[in-house]
Amino acid sequence: MRSKPLLRVDVDRPDVGPPVVRLSGDLDIAAVGELSERLGELVALGDDVVVDLGGLTFIDSTGMGALVWARNRCQRHGRDIVLRNPQRAVAKTLSLTGLDQVFVIEHEGPGEDGPGAA
Repeated sequence: MRSKPLLRVDVDRPDVGPPVVRLSGDLDIAAVGELSERLGELVALGDDVVVDLGGLTFIDSTGMGALVWARNRCQRHGRDIVLRNPQRAVAKTLSLTGLDQVFVIEHEGPGEDGPGAA
């Protein structure tokens, strides 16, 4: 029996610009705590945050809730959060829930999951 992909959370801190939180795997109830902790740490440090969703294959309501929580926390601290490169399924979920109107969503580079892919 094959298990579901776990969530992997990597944080890149470029010399210029905000830190980039790269997600891969599934963002669900089992993994939301780790993401919330990492995002909370970055916001507490006074950083804007980019969340790269390019490797995220699934997001459930708890995952979306964690992103909204992070957005609200960023706003309370005068910070911005940007979602980047959602794959087609994740982009569709964000669109169906209206979160594509709440978040700034960036797409890097051309490809099937670029602008208009949702």
